[in-house]
Amino acid sequence: MNVKAMQWLQLAAFLKERERQFGARVKGSPVSMQELPPKINDPEVSHFLEARIEQTAEKKGCRQLHIEAVYQAVLAHPHAEAEIVATLQNDKERIDALYAHAAEYTRTLEAQAQVEEDYRKTLSSSTGGRWWQVVLIVVLVVCFGAAGYVYMSYRSMGRFLDTPVGAEKGKVALTIPKGASSDQVLDALQSSGVVGKKHSARFSMLFRYHKHWHRLFSSQLRRGNVRFRFGRYKIETNLTPLEIFEKLRKGPPRVSIRVTIPEGFNIWKIAARLQRKGICRRTDFLKFARSRRFAVRLLGWDTPSVEGYLYPDTYRFNKNTPADRVIRVMVRRFKQLYRNEFRQKANELKMSTHQVVTLASIIEKETGQPTERPQISKVFHNRMKRGWKLETDPTVIYGLMPNFNGNLTSRDLHNPHPYNTYKHRGLPPGPIASPGVAAIRAALYPRGRRCIIFFVARGDRTHVFSCTKREHECWVDVYQRKSKPKSACARFRRRRR
Repeated sequence: MNVKAMQWLQLAAFLKERERQFGARVKGSPVSMQELPPKINDPEVSHFLEARIEQTAEKKGCRQLHIEAVYQAVLAHPHAEAEIVATLQNDKERIDALYAHAAEYTRTLEAQAQVEEDYRKTLSSSTGGRWWQVVLIVVLVVCFGAAGYVYMSYRSMGRFLDTPVGAEKGKVALTIPKGASSDQVLDALQSSGVVGKKHSARFSMLFRYHKHWHRLFSSQLRRGNVRFRFGRYKIETNLTPLEIFEKLRKGPPRVSIRVTIPEGFNIWKIAARLQRKGICRRTDFLKFARSRRFAVRLLGWDTPSVEGYLYPDTYRFNKNTPADRVIRVMVRRFKQLYRNEFRQKANELKMSTHQVVTLASIIEKETGQPTERPQISKVFHNRMKRGWKLETDPTVIYGLMPNFNGNLTSRDLHNPHPYNTYKHRGLPPGPIASPGVAAIRAALYPRGRRCIIFFVARGDRTHVFSCTKREHECWVDVYQRKSKPKSACARFRRRRR
């Protein structure tokens, strides 16, 4: 702060102390120039007080002189305005009086300029005119007026940022649709009463040109444009513009939705459940889940989709979560649970992760009782070692999805789609469902009799395992065709012993 401004501030402090000393007295004697602190030695400052000395006899006069001295300090060092105004110690009444004095001072200058201009015109007409002097004076007056207007606008906008702008309706509901433009957001704020009619014009200007106002109010406004989130808000109508911007930036409160994905669900069942819970749309989920490019980017190996890698577990998602984010969370859970132990065992079996998960998904779909997973795995491992076809119905059904009607026919078994393991040897192109850790472990650690290669359902969610075609046919007659008693297959049990 320069010396001139310091002189004016010292005079202001002296006048404020003089005002405080009045106490309850209505009027006293004017201050003498000898009472002036010796530090105040600037002729202009001394002359200011000497010309207005009579006003120091009253408390009101001292107060007015104090405000004028502060304003003269601002004029002496405009760049230190904030520091100078801070000396008023947030006294709102004095600050308002300061700005009123500034406006009155500007008007006085304009009036004096007008008188000067009229005089110049008269002088010009009588002497032949010095029009260029008049032009210069007008330009100066306009410049000073414009500077005053900009300054007052700046101060006014600064106060507006901390002024409630609502229509005082209490808490109101407000919906911002996805992809809404700035005009639509403004309309929603104004129609709901969050921004009242009295403040709508100024708020609109602040909202539209936020990034430009930020340069002037960097400590209050965030950098860049106002970024608002779509959704349903509940907003009070007594908020300031800064609080409204913060609400729009944070977005509406998100409600966490709990969803459980069981083992054996495929992508169509998962999509239906997520849509029913309101987490994401079924079509959006299937679009990403069936994308080969998206699957390869997430997993790092070639796979037709993310089928099999959406780990079955209980999750919590917000309403209207993007489908790709849901898939990333589920795939991340799979990667967490597919441990190094599984990778090492897969290398010993000379199987890739994709083959392990594919086999695990078939085991998951074929298993009725969890304890039978290792035995079913043993059957499929034995078939693959012998070069047999896997001949499992769930893979055929998966190849018919999503148009499968629930009834598997012999015609379906002859359909040559890539997932028909009655037509093609080895594993299908990819998993057919989401296996859990137990099914993955069973795929890597098969157990059971070395020779088992057939199994047939008993009808109570368990299976009978056989080593030969004749034994298998016998059990099919017992449990599927119901044409033989259980004792008819007893000879195979004796042989097994």
